[in-house]
Amino acid sequence: MRKPQNALVIGGSGTVGRAVVEALVLAGAASTFTYHIAEALANELAARTGARAEPLDLTRPGAVSLLFAHLEAIGAVPDVVVHAAAVQSQAPLLDTTPEEWERLLAV
Repeated sequence: MRKPQNALVIGGSGTVGRAVVEALVLAGAASTFTYHIAEALANELAARTGARAEPLDLTRPGAVSLLFAHLEAIGAVPDVVVHAAAVQSQAPLLDTTPEEWERLLAV
């Protein structure tokens, strides 16, 4: 298997995404990761690993296309993409409304 040159981790500031970013950087991949709300965590991860942090709101139509256009413009088109973004709900499963399901699945 060949080593990835450019990697993108969507949701890289969360627990799982952060571990993926760290592993990719350790493997020698130039890495970019996205974050939505956790800017301070993203800045810390970027400073510690050298990975590039990019803000991304997955619920915004066209946001992913804009991100990929930006990555192409800066010469960082990924050959590996990991989707690690997630949101949580505190409601019990049987009490989850259709609107809450839509929010959970939007990412």
